[in-house]
Amino acid sequence: MSEIKLNPGDSTAWMAERRDEKMALPTPTLDQTEGVWIGRTSGQEYHYVQEVFSGDTLIERVHRDNCRFLIERGSLQPEHTNSLTPYQRVWDETKRYCRVHQ
Repeated sequence: MSEIKLNPGDSTAWMAERRDEKMALPTPTLDQTEGVWIGRTSGQEYHYVQEVFSGDTLIERVHRDNCRFLIERGSLQPEHTNSLTPYQRVWDETKRYCRVHQ
């Protein structure tokens, strides 16, 4: 990698380098998101997605996005009072979720 020389006050090259670093970050897979969920919740009880993945980093946002897919496939299921009632497989931020082993 070549060295970038900056003039005082020139942040363009620095911002481009940070952008390239962000693009190079690995994107968490669904399995990785599920593993992080288990690790952070001890695999027990119901939790809000936005509390489990509360950070404002790119990776935390990807984990929250991945939770949408985990909800769609039924790996994360919402808390509801009547277990006989089918649930909608769309993330509802007002509901808490629990990981279900399938």
